[in-house]
Amino acid sequence: MKRLFITLIILVSTTLFSAERRGHILIDKEINRATLLHVKESLNFFEKEGIERVIVEINTPGGEVDSAVKIARSFIESPLEISAYINDWAISAGALIAYSISEVRASPTAIVGASEPVHQDGQQLVTASEKINSVMRAQMATLALHSKRDPLIAKAMVDKDVVIIEKDGNIVEVKNGDVGENDHLISEKGKLLTLYGEDLIKFQVIDHVSSTIDEILEGDQLISYNSMKLGFIKSLAHPIILSALTILCMGGLYFECQSPGFGLFGAIGLTSAMLLAFVHFSLELFSYMQLGFVLLGILFLLLEIFVIPGFGVVGVMGLVSILGGIVLLTPSIDGVIVIGDRIATLSMTLVIFSVILLLFHRHILKFFTRNSPLVLRQKEETSIESEMQELVGRRFTKHTDLRPCGMISVEGRMLEATSDKGYISSSAQIEVIRVKGNKLIVRQV
Repeated sequence: MKRLFITLIILVSTTLFSAERRGHILIDKEINRATLLHVKESLNFFEKEGIERVIVEINTPGGEVDSAVKIARSFIESPLEISAYINDWAISAGALIAYSISEVRASPTAIVGASEPVHQDGQQLVTASEKINSVMRAQMATLALHSKRDPLIAKAMVDKDVVIIEKDGNIVEVKNGDVGENDHLISEKGKLLTLYGEDLIKFQVIDHVSSTIDEILEGDQLISYNSMKLGFIKSLAHPIILSALTILCMGGLYFECQSPGFGLFGAIGLTSAMLLAFVHFSLELFSYMQLGFVLLGILFLLLEIFVIPGFGVVGVMGLVSILGGIVLLTPSIDGVIVIGDRIATLSMTLVIFSVILLLFHRHILKFFTRNSPLVLRQKEETSIESEMQELVGRRFTKHTDLRPCGMISVEGRMLEATSDKGYISSSAQIEVIRVKGNKLIVRQV
């Protein structure tokens, strides 16, 4: 009995240690820059670990074409032996990735095709311009030739005007709608080609059908790459998180320009800006032009905060420059820029920012200015509005810079004051023109 037990342990150990390691890259959900980063990091990890074979599991409705093109190039240029398993969906950009891999298997329920580039216009999807479609057709046909597949099938997945038939055992394109009685129509005019079932093998889109990915592994041990850094970047790259960081960046810097000293708003703005820069650099979203716009905008804002009094033309130029850099952070296909989605996202961000700006000015800014320990003040616990009314018409010279909020010295007490017209230097004489709550409204004399 003891000898049998030892034999079983030896057999299990031998099986485990003799199993070949195979890299596993899962491409699911929407394809974006974070997906591209995941693929590149995974391929680098597998090379360093000496893993020579990689299987890419695809189950995606599509996503950013630019990211999909770069993923395809990464697979083509990799020295590793890469195969693919389509686990149900390889739609749109997912089909493009599948065509970049020579050995492809699929599940019995797999669907491949419908790769026409589209963008969001309001509540509906709109076909991209002919210029972009032309690039996509060429890209799909090139990948099909690379993987030894029929380029006409690939083109019909992109362009609904491509009509292809099976004639005498060959796949040909029909230009004038001339389809004979004995010809088998594969893709008719006005419809994108989407293949499934036996047609995937018949038209050589895939090589084999496998019920599960385990049938392909042949006992190999799957190794996937994951890291805290990658997970953190993926979280920050979510469109909602990016929009929130953009709002916090603009809002923090704007309100810092309106307040004396450097405080909470400045810290929020700079932290958000650093997180945005970190994500964009990690996902390779920055070009030199985009980086130039953003850095120029930050320079203008720093000049506005520390050098030029008030918040005027220079501050507005800073915000516009930063927004220009954000607009230029758009998906592209080999230089063809698609700005519809980015402008829509930016417009929504600006609307939200405007609403927050209004709320801050009316309610929240007064609370933070009064209670922030980073702003010069002396809390007046016994301040009464009726007593402050007696200060209307009086002039004072001892006060902080008003941006437009600040403090003035009244008979040894520090009272909160707000300029009626922007910035007032601490060296200027001011006059109290009215009282609003427990705050003095002043003007420069």
